[in-house]
Amino acid sequence: MAGPVASVLLPAALTGADAAAFDRWLNEVFAPHDGGWFLRAPAAIGAPDSATDAGRFLIDRAPWPDYEGFEEDFPGFAESIGYRPGEQIEVCAMVNRPVDHLVLGRVCLALARDHAALVDFGGALDAVGQPQGIDYLTEDPGKIERTIAGLDAAVGGLEGRVWSMRYETARGTPWITHVGDAEFLASWLSHPRFRMIK
Repeated sequence: MAGPVASVLLPAALTGADAAAFDRWLNEVFAPHDGGWFLRAPAAIGAPDSATDAGRFLIDRAPWPDYEGFEEDFPGFAESIGYRPGEQIEVCAMVNRPVDHLVLGRVCLALARDHAALVDFGGALDAVGQPQGIDYLTEDPGKIERTIAGLDAAVGGLEGRVWSMRYETARGTPWITHVGDAEFLASWLSHPRFRMIK
């Protein structure tokens, strides 16, 4: 079963020495195995030694945006965050346990700090304990807007910067995905409701 996923939005594509440095970092922090990566140096990402219990991760550099039509779905995305990403580093946990969420968050934090990048969480962060799926699936626009406002207010109270990117779901209802800077992610990692997005 796949776990949570997030993308680190690099201001510029990695080339030459920067690309080589990323490859070295990846091979120092993780061990390649079975087409993925297993954490071997938890201290390098600020994680406890027990984080080596995390499962396999997929970590790849990829073009941004990652699908045709993204900029139609999220108009003004690049303008909102202040730059058009040169590429992204996609980080996917293949297991969905708390340790996998922790490692994913710590990897994204390390990469965001190293590359002065933002993190696209790939969904709405829930700092209030919203019942999963209830308002996302409702067709009551007022209820959806109240939920979005509550989610945004809760994450907006954390340190750092966070952007709420609106989009229309396949049901034709509005929803959001959050993008944050490294300071915001560090604050989210210490929040009692911390989870990455599955």
